[in-house]
Formats: sequence, C-alpha cells, structure tokens
Amino acid sequence: MNYYAVRDFIPVNSRTYLPLIKGERVEVICNPGGGFFSCCKGGKDGLVPSYYLQQQELNEHPQRVGIFLEDEWVFTVEGKIYKHYIPVDAEGRYVGVSESEN
Repeated sequence: MNYYAVRDFIPVNSRTYLPLIKGERVEVICNPGGGFFSCCKGGKDGLVPSYYLQQQELNEHPQRVGIFLEDEWVFTVEGKIYKHYIPVDAEGRYVGVSESEN
C-alpha cells in the first residue's frame, strides 16, 4: 500500500528507522504492530511510526488502464469545489501524458 509522510520524521537510529520528509511517498510492506509500519523508499527500508503516515488516495483514470488521478490541490469558490489532479501509476509516481494521447 502507498502512503505519504504527513510530517518530517528524523530518527536518531537510521539503521532501524526510515527517515522521511513531509510529502514523501513510501510503500508500506507490513504492520508489525506497536504503532509502527515497516516501509520502503528508494531502495531503503525501515520502521516509521504510523502517525507520521497517511494512506494515499488514488482514483482510477476514467479512460486509461493502470493510470490513477492523485489530488494535487483543492479549493472552493462561492461554494463550488475545484480540484486539480496529476496522473500517477499504482506506486504514486508521476506519469506524463504525451500530446498524441490527448
């Protein structure tokens, strides 16, 4: 499952724990309990306190298989909600759209 850091996590022991900067994405490998998730990011793995992470919400693209839409920003004007999405793959990595696909 894909999660992102809701705040910086700078552990003293980086052998056991995985440092994170707010907004970074990680993959949760398992939940060993005790309030921690076992995570990996960029080839490194380690434990992260569960309250530093939030599950990433992805919506399937209505016309493309394997592409998802991630909220980038949302705002409201006179009661109307405006959202901007970016295309990502199942791991939450940005997927560019070429002109020929538009």
